[in-house]
Amino acid sequence: MQSMGGEAPHTAEAEAEVSRIFLDADPTSSTRTPPSIRRAMGPMVDLYEIWSGRPVFDASLITAPTLIIRGDHDLFSNDPGYIDTLTNAPIKRYVVLPSATHWALFETQAAPQLLSEVSKFMSAGRPHLSLELTGAYWAGYADYTGGLLSVDFRISNGNGAGNYDGYNVRITGANASNGVIPASPALAMGNVPRGSSTTFTIKYQIPPGVRFFRATVHGTAEDGAGVAYSYPGS
Repeated sequence: MQSMGGEAPHTAEAEAEVSRIFLDADPTSSTRTPPSIRRAMGPMVDLYEIWSGRPVFDASLITAPTLIIRGDHDLFSNDPGYIDTLTNAPIKRYVVLPSATHWALFETQAAPQLLSEVSKFMSAGRPHLSLELTGAYWAGYADYTGGLLSVDFRISNGNGAGNYDGYNVRITGANASNGVIPASPALAMGNVPRGSSTTFTIKYQIPPGVRFFRATVHGTAEDGAGVAYSYPGS
């Protein structure tokens, strides 16, 4: 396996286990000295054609959701432009694993993130987010005299069948009626997994004499494939 700066990103035990699995995959491996596996050469032929400027298929015809993951120390697949220039997929996600090589699946640091990214991408869809007002109050005397009302909200992600985790959830804006002005509408909420919730507060500047108002909060969230969705909520 590859190494980075002379330091192997995997353990000796992992390398031994991978070697065992490879040899066990070929029942004839023990008939040769040293033990070895037979390998179909079709993929190597394809690589030869690709590296000779003769791609084996037209990647621009790909329309299915596409995920590309590579390690930042992968010397084998080192063109980050593939996902933008070679596919017409409407959903594309490109992930670079830090301190990972071409053998990320077997590496101590990289394997968990690799599997997590694949799982996220394969279970992507619009998160079922909902917004709830949980409280409105003057945070202090100065806010009271200055007409600055604090309003607490909760974002919840349902736990029902067919729902999905929400990533990079953001409050992107807010508006209100009766001349009320949201004072702090833009907020980064992080991830909101399915079945969880998170809270935030928006302060509203209340003009003198206003006794009520209606407020609308806008937000976005991404699914595991990096697709962004918009959420109006009142």
